[in-house]
Amino acid sequence: MSIKPRIPFYNPIDPTHPKVWPDYKLLMPVCAVGNVGQLACDLIISTLLSKNECQLIGRIYSPALMPVVGPNAFSPQGPPTTSTEIYESKTHKLIIIQQRTSYFKNLKHTYIEELIRWIKESKFDQLLVLTSSFAQCNPDISQLGDLNMMPIRTITTNVFEKTDAWLGLNLKPLPAKNRLNVVKDGLSYLPGSGLTKSLIKACERASIPAAFLVDFCSEGINLHDCYQVVFVLDKYLNLSCRQTAQVQTTQSRGLSATATDLKAALQDIERGLDGGDGAEMAKRSWVEPYSWTQAQC
Repeated sequence: MSIKPRIPFYNPIDPTHPKVWPDYKLLMPVCAVGNVGQLACDLIISTLLSKNECQLIGRIYSPALMPVVGPNAFSPQGPPTTSTEIYESKTHKLIIIQQRTSYFKNLKHTYIEELIRWIKESKFDQLLVLTSSFAQCNPDISQLGDLNMMPIRTITTNVFEKTDAWLGLNLKPLPAKNRLNVVKDGLSYLPGSGLTKSLIKACERASIPAAFLVDFCSEGINLHDCYQVVFVLDKYLNLSCRQTAQVQTTQSRGLSATATDLKAALQDIERGLDGGDGAEMAKRSWVEPYSWTQAQC
């Protein structure tokens, strides 16, 4: 009786497509409170797809991931969406993992081991991880409710190179561990952050140059947090999503924030990032995913 070979972790759509990206950055979300990382990846992918600057190149398979399939997130004519997909932007030398499902708790470490092995084999230049934790755990609790403050903190591995572009983001690292509540592993207390802490430790052990952006937020409609994270990434990655004077949407979502309220909030976000009058916001254009426009259906 023959044994069927195990499905590989990375499954390219085109088997001849390169499987190593030595001068690329890898961007990925962690399933965490508010789904901020996933929303940010969706917004970036949607915008780059609209400019023909990225494409779906493969999918990730792991028995540790909960299986899911559904309509395409970016186009009514696109292929079905699966639990974890990989997009490539040759223009920006960027690989994006979009993960839409969580892992089985008893297989968490299996998934992390598979992921770390694939990252090492793929020879990425840097790993950027988008994650989140509960707002009430923000080290600077006075920031809560202040749109001009940036509730994003960073954690970097020892081998991550803090270039001028990175330092120019002016993001605060998490405070020294002795100033925070910690758990037995010595890492900062980050409830609601999913496998973030386990992934940080795995990246350190594997000497992977990684930076984690931690957004402190609450459950709900987190478009505001999503745009905060995306603006930071745009500054670092030079995605150049600067075309018109408005955030593009294909139709009204019927969500809690009106278009006017959203634009006003985004201008406040931009003031916080640039220290200016929000003029940069007027130059940016982001194309929201098709799936967002169908959220009220």
